[in-house]
Amino acid sequence: MAAPREFGVPVHLLHGDSDAHTLTRLVEEYYPTVEAPAKSLVLLPGGGHCAVLMQPAAFLAGLRGCVNGAPSGTSGPGSR
Repeated sequence: MAAPREFGVPVHLLHGDSDAHTLTRLVEEYYPTVEAPAKSLVLLPGGGHCAVLMQPAAFLAGLRGCVNGAPSGTSGPGSR
Protein backbone atom coordinates (compact mmCIF):
# COMPACT_ATOMS: atom_id res chain seq x y z
CA MET A 1 0.00 0.00 0.00
CA ALA A 2 1.39 3.38 -1.00
CA ALA A 3 1.71 6.11 1.59
CA PRO A 4 -0.88 8.89 1.24
CA ARG A 5 0.38 12.04 -0.46
CA GLU A 6 -2.48 14.55 -0.24
CA PHE A 7 -3.80 15.89 3.05
CA GLY A 8 -6.36 18.57 3.86
CA VAL A 9 -4.72 19.29 7.22
CA PRO A 10 -1.19 20.30 8.26
CA VAL A 11 1.34 17.45 8.31
CA HIS A 12 4.31 17.61 10.66
CA LEU A 13 6.77 14.73 10.70
CA LEU A 14 8.99 14.52 13.78
CA HIS A 15 11.56 11.80 13.27
CA GLY A 16 14.61 10.56 15.11
CA ASP A 17 17.56 10.77 12.73
CA SER A 18 19.00 7.53 14.14
CA ASP A 19 15.80 5.49 13.78
CA ALA A 20 16.78 1.93 12.78
CA HIS A 21 13.16 0.81 12.19
CA THR A 22 11.85 3.61 9.98
CA LEU A 23 14.92 4.78 8.13
CA THR A 24 15.47 8.52 7.99
CA ARG A 25 16.17 8.41 4.26
CA LEU A 26 12.67 7.00 3.67
CA VAL A 27 11.11 9.90 5.57
CA GLU A 28 13.33 12.36 3.68
CA GLU A 29 12.20 10.81 0.36
CA TYR A 30 8.53 10.87 1.36
CA TYR A 31 8.41 14.42 2.75
CA PRO A 32 8.79 16.30 -0.57
CA THR A 33 5.87 14.33 -2.03
CA VAL A 34 3.45 15.40 0.70
CA GLU A 35 0.87 18.00 -0.30
CA ALA A 36 -0.67 19.76 2.70
CA PRO A 37 -1.73 23.28 3.74
CA ALA A 38 1.41 23.36 5.92
CA LYS A 39 4.12 20.80 6.46
CA SER A 40 7.43 20.33 8.19
CA LEU A 41 10.01 17.65 8.73
CA VAL A 42 11.80 17.88 12.07
CA LEU A 43 14.77 15.54 12.47
CA LEU A 44 15.67 14.94 16.09
CA PRO A 45 19.46 14.52 16.31
CA GLY A 46 20.39 11.19 17.88
CA GLY A 47 16.74 10.20 18.16
CA GLY A 48 15.69 6.62 17.59
CA HIS A 49 12.36 4.99 16.82
CA CYS A 50 10.77 6.18 20.08
CA ALA A 51 12.18 9.70 20.08
CA VAL A 52 9.03 10.98 21.79
CA LEU A 53 9.92 8.80 24.80
CA MET A 54 13.71 8.92 24.64
CA GLN A 55 14.09 12.63 23.86
CA PRO A 56 10.92 14.23 25.18
CA ALA A 57 12.37 17.75 25.47
CA ALA A 58 13.63 17.82 21.86
CA PHE A 59 10.40 16.25 20.63
CA LEU A 60 8.30 18.80 22.51
CA ALA A 61 10.43 21.69 21.20
CA GLY A 62 9.93 20.43 17.63
CA LEU A 63 6.21 19.92 18.16
CA ARG A 64 5.80 23.38 19.67
CA GLY A 65 7.55 24.86 16.65
CA CYS A 66 5.07 23.11 14.36
CA VAL A 67 1.98 24.00 16.37
CA ASN A 68 2.99 27.61 16.97
CA GLY A 69 3.01 28.29 13.26
CA ALA A 70 6.67 28.24 12.35
CA PRO A 71 7.02 28.63 8.57
CA SER A 72 6.49 25.42 6.62
CA GLY A 73 9.51 23.18 6.73
CA THR A 74 11.48 25.29 9.21
CA SER A 75 10.37 24.30 12.69
CA GLY A 76 12.28 22.66 15.48
CA PRO A 77 15.78 21.32 15.97
CA GLY A 78 17.21 19.73 12.85
CA SER A 79 14.25 20.81 10.72
CA ARG A 80 13.86 21.01 6.96
